Amino acid sequence: LDEETCGIVLKACVKIGDLQLLLKTYEKVKDLNVPIGASTYKEMVMMFENEGEWEQTLGVVTEMWNCEYDVDYQTYKGLIFVCVKAGQLEHALKGFHAMRAAGGELNREVCKALFTACAEAEAWDRAFDLFDCM
Repeated sequence: LDEETCGIVLKACVKIGDLQLLLKTYEKVKDLNVPIGASTYKEMVMMFENEGEWEQTLGVVTEMWNCEYDVDYQTYKGLIFVCVKAGQLEHALKGFHAMRAAGGELNREVCKALFTACAEAEAWDRAFDLFDCM
């Protein structure tokens, strides 16, 4: 199996919306040590975000970083939002800081989600740190 073939199969799992099949296929591809392309990772992030799978989202984005792929705004946004929804403030903030380090622009939607998460967690120091870096 090669990267292109595995990418087609993984994207098919995303297209049909079968989370369990995607997870099973993704594990098999990883076990076979077949590289995964950046566009396939991005599609997986969006599905994991939609399904509320913050750990899977974080794992895929981490693999993208390890492969030195460019992570785009939508992918960072997906990571931040799924972590916020799951109450994983530190992971959301890590995604935010990585996005900023990569040159990602701030927008109202991301900032609002992060400030809301800080408030819900009563993490006032984190909110002020976030405010200071803007």
